[in-house]
Amino acid sequence: MLKIFLFIPFFAGYMCFAQQFTGIIKDQESHLPIPFVEIQLVEFDIQNTADSNGVFTISGKLPNSVIVQLTAKGYETKVVKLICCDQITLTLEPDLHDLNEVMITAQSKELNGSKTQKTDYLSLKKMGILGPLNLMASLEQLEGVQLASYGPLNAKPVIRGMQGMRVVTFLNGMRVENQQWGADHGLGISQVDIGSAEVIKGPMSLIYAGDATGGLIYLKDAPFAPQNSYSIDVSSQFETTSLGTQNALVYKVSGEKLRLSVAGTYSSYADYALPNGKFLSDSRMRDAGAKFNLGYNTKKWNFKLNYLYSNSIVGIPGHTHDLAPNAESFMYDEQNRSKSLPHQLINNHFVNLQSTYFVDSKNKIDFILNHGYNNLSEFEEKIFTPGIDMFLNASTLFVRHQWKPNAKVQVLSGIQTSLQSNSNGPEAEEILLLNSQQYDIGAYSSISVPLNNWFFNATVRVDNRSITSVPFSSNFTNLNGSLGLRRNWKGKNLTHDLSVHLSSGSRAPHTTELLSDGVHHGTNRYELGDRSLQSEKFLQFDLNYDFSNEHISFVLNPFITYSNNFIQIAKQDSVIDNMDVWKYESMDGVVIYGLEARLHYHPHFAHFLHFETGYSQSYGETAFNASTDKEYLYFM
Repeated sequence: MLKIFLFIPFFAGYMCFAQQFTGIIKDQESHLPIPFVEIQLVEFDIQNTADSNGVFTISGKLPNSVIVQLTAKGYETKVVKLICCDQITLTLEPDLHDLNEVMITAQSKELNGSKTQKTDYLSLKKMGILGPLNLMASLEQLEGVQLASYGPLNAKPVIRGMQGMRVVTFLNGMRVENQQWGADHGLGISQVDIGSAEVIKGPMSLIYAGDATGGLIYLKDAPFAPQNSYSIDVSSQFETTSLGTQNALVYKVSGEKLRLSVAGTYSSYADYALPNGKFLSDSRMRDAGAKFNLGYNTKKWNFKLNYLYSNSIVGIPGHTHDLAPNAESFMYDEQNRSKSLPHQLINNHFVNLQSTYFVDSKNKIDFILNHGYNNLSEFEEKIFTPGIDMFLNASTLFVRHQWKPNAKVQVLSGIQTSLQSNSNGPEAEEILLLNSQQYDIGAYSSISVPLNNWFFNATVRVDNRSITSVPFSSNFTNLNGSLGLRRNWKGKNLTHDLSVHLSSGSRAPHTTELLSDGVHHGTNRYELGDRSLQSEKFLQFDLNYDFSNEHISFVLNPFITYSNNFIQIAKQDSVIDNMDVWKYESMDGVVIYGLEARLHYHPHFAHFLHFETGYSQSYGETAFNASTDKEYLYFM
């Protein structure tokens, strides 16, 4: 549970220092010091830890006011605004509903565009060494989030039944573009040193993307080491089903202004063991990667440079030369982890530069410049000659202005632009996706204000996408908006929190949906695009209600989404190159609806004992399509 407070200390005769914040953190009820509280300057990626007496010190060239997040086991996470002074006293309220790694919050930690929006927050740091072996499996702890997986290194998230290009992923402020349109293409992001994940479900994340119609996932690296210290973390995990190992080394060192983090990882998995004692053919995979983060700040500026590299070799299960294949055709008698045919070779490079300029205590400007490189090769019958060899280069620039005239009003405005280039390698035997250029530009503005006993948010966004490929070119312009209301109040024995959102979203067709024309061996089909496709249109109504007291908390979240021009791939009654033909098509009158819930209970006589359970159900159907009979959507 996350609460937002404004704390402006005032002491008669205090002395102000712009270079140092010193204070003590106490229990709100007992007034005793809380030891080893984690203190993080949210806007600077600076972290420190209180000592055994609850005393902390943060020094360096910093503005006179900073936003600080306080975290301690068994206490509510608290965000405060500090004005520099000689001694600060802060308090934390005990949290008997300490939900460990899963939080459903009304004010998110990174996606801070709206004070009305509910955000699912997952602390990967708290999962420890017993967490899942891959990042996407960790997200399955959130209601409404599932996993589409072809193996530990080849998995992607599904939010309320939607995946692929409808789910947008950000890493440290950078939009990840790496051929995620393919059902057999993973994200290529290792869990190593990822500190947290936030999820917005449905088209409510307009300040980040207008085409995140299924939802948005925001991943953030773990903080740097505390000021004037260093740390070395070594981890190794093993699982028996694939004899899989994951090993990582993370080194961090921080001074007052300069911070550094370096990480390396290596994973290896053999063929997947089946219940009958055999092994799934070519399900082996291997991954090696590295991360580099550098942070630096002055009194007015904060800079952060992120670099991520990954190299993966992923086997392609389900491949056989049998003329009359059956289940046995896709099984091996012996388990192996050596590279074999067919397989995918995936290389990713992501570099991201973030800078924030603090104009004054009410205004700041964020600049984010990044570039992503992805090379996806599929080797089918030949060891050195790829069947498919695709290159994707994507460069993006974000500029955002935040204005907070007072503690309750927030105005965000920004512009985003990106350029993508898709090309095929000269040695590729086949071409699935034609060479193309894609240019996007979008602008948005959002305001959050109090309205009687409610908080109100309104956001508007416009986007334009231009796609060019000889001999095809097209433009797609979309206008979207969202309205949100939220209220929390305290009853006699319960605390209530209610939020309501109505939001629209639009997704221009991806180049694969427009231009595909070739064999995709990863899915064993011949794929055809449709150049007449139009932008998908979505309208979602989302209601989130939760109540809690000292022993129980309950969250209920029904939703319904209506869509026109909904694009999905459908099997055709034809064969090309001995492969079944699948073609991208669109349909109107699609409805996606469902319910999500979470219950957390701990008895009064045993506060150490916690019971947690969650439920989610999503349905997709063509309920309002007059031209066809009602049918359920597939690939959900």
